[in-house]
Amino acid sequence: MRRFCKNEKPVPQKPPIWQSIKGALDMLLVIVAIFAVISIIPGMVVDPAQGWVEGVFILAALFVQVMISAYADYKKDKKFVQLQSLNRDESLPVTRGKRG
Repeated sequence: MRRFCKNEKPVPQKPPIWQSIKGALDMLLVIVAIFAVISIIPGMVVDPAQGWVEGVFILAALFVQVMISAYADYKKDKKFVQLQSLNRDESLPVTRGKRG
């Protein structure tokens, strides 16, 4: 009967892309997105044919900016996990119990 398991470092896990997207959405970008949606409403009341364009383009620019930032963070996290997995190959002596 074995009391102890193998002495291994845990396998590093790559975070999912949605966590990078969530991290890229800071409070200022959320406020700008809310005001962009709010600006669509009066724009459509004043000029129904062209009034929505400004708000939609603001939302599109925010979407592109968040996606680029999230992709860069995701690539950094992926590279970090690769570097951590190289660190797992290290062997360390372990003393268990009183006898060693």
